[in-house]
Amino acid sequence: MPGKTLIGIQNWLKDFEQAFFQTAESSLALPGGKRLPHASIVPAPPEAGAYLPLHCDDEEIIVGLVADAETSQALAKHFIQAEESETLSPEDMADSVKEIINVAAGLLKTETAKQNRPLKLGLPFFLEGKLKPIGSQEIAGSDIVIGGYHVRLQVLRNHPRVLDLIKAPEGKEAAARSPQEWLSEALTAAFRFTVSTLKVEKYQVKKIMRTFTGEAIAGAYIPMIGEDDSVLLGLLTDETGLREIARGFLQLPESETLDSELMMDAIKEVLNVLSGMIKTQLFKPNTPYLTNLPFFVDGYIEVTDKQDASAALIEIGKVQTYIVIIKQKSEVAG
Repeated sequence: MPGKTLIGIQNWLKDFEQAFFQTAESSLALPGGKRLPHASIVPAPPEAGAYLPLHCDDEEIIVGLVADAETSQALAKHFIQAEESETLSPEDMADSVKEIINVAAGLLKTETAKQNRPLKLGLPFFLEGKLKPIGSQEIAGSDIVIGGYHVRLQVLRNHPRVLDLIKAPEGKEAAARSPQEWLSEALTAAFRFTVSTLKVEKYQVKKIMRTFTGEAIAGAYIPMIGEDDSVLLGLLTDETGLREIARGFLQLPESETLDSELMMDAIKEVLNVLSGMIKTQLFKPNTPYLTNLPFFVDGYIEVTDKQDASAALIEIGKVQTYIVIIKQKSEVAG
C-alpha cells in the first residue's frame, strides 16, 4: 500500500490556526480572530508559551502558542472565566494556557480524522524561553489577533522520516508508570549508552530527586507518546557538558572543532538512542510508544501542580548531567 503524501508545514500551520480560532470563540469567548498579513516563516520568539507534541502518520510535529506575560494572563483568565481584576499565579496561568492549546489540538485531531490522518497528542508543556530548532528541523509561525490580543502560533517539525514504532506482543495490559519508574528505565538506558556507545567506564548516579524544577539549566528534551502515558525525557547540563557528550558520541578527538549545529544534531541523536533503549526495555506493555522530534530549550520548562517531574544527577566521565522525566499526574491524565 503506497504511503500517504505528507502535507506541508504551512498547511499544518493553517489548520492549527483554524483550530485555534475555533477554540478562541468557543472556549475564550473571543470571536473574530484574524491573521496578520506580515506573518511568514520565523524563528522562535523570546516570549514564553505552551507547546504540544503531535504525531500524524510519518510526521513529528510540535505546535506552540506563545505570547507575552500580559497576554498569557488575559487568555488564561478568559479560559477559566476569572474576573478581569484577578491576577493568576504563574502556575495557574501556565496550566490554563496548556489547556487552551490542548483544546485547539483536540479540534485539530478531529479535523485530521476526517482526512483519514489519525493524530496522537503528547504531553503539553509550558516553556519559559524559546525552542531552538535543530538543523534538520523546520519552523513556521503566524502572528494573529483575537479580541485585541496578539499571539503567535508556531509549528515545528522534523523533515519527514519513517517513525520508529515498537508494538508489544498481544495480550499484555498497558500500564501507566510513575515518574520514578520512568526515571529508573531512563537511568538503565543511560548506563547502557555510556558503556556501549560512549565507551566511558565512569558512570555514577550522584543524586535522585523526586521533584525537579529545572530552572536555568540548558539542554534538550524528546517527547515519548503512548496511548495513555506520555512523558518528556530530558538531558540537561551546561553547554560544556553537552559538547563533551556530543564529542564522545561522535568519537571526535579534542583537537577537532565541534560547532553548535553539529553539537545539537549529536545531542538530538543521543536522545533518539536513549528513547529507543527505553522503548526496548518497555517492550512488555501492549501500548506502543512513539518518539517525537527532540528539541532544545533556551530557558526552562515550568513544571506545574498538574505535572510531576523526577530527575537524577549523573556523572558520565567528567560530565555531570541531569536525566529528567516530566509527565502528567495520574489523577489529571487523559
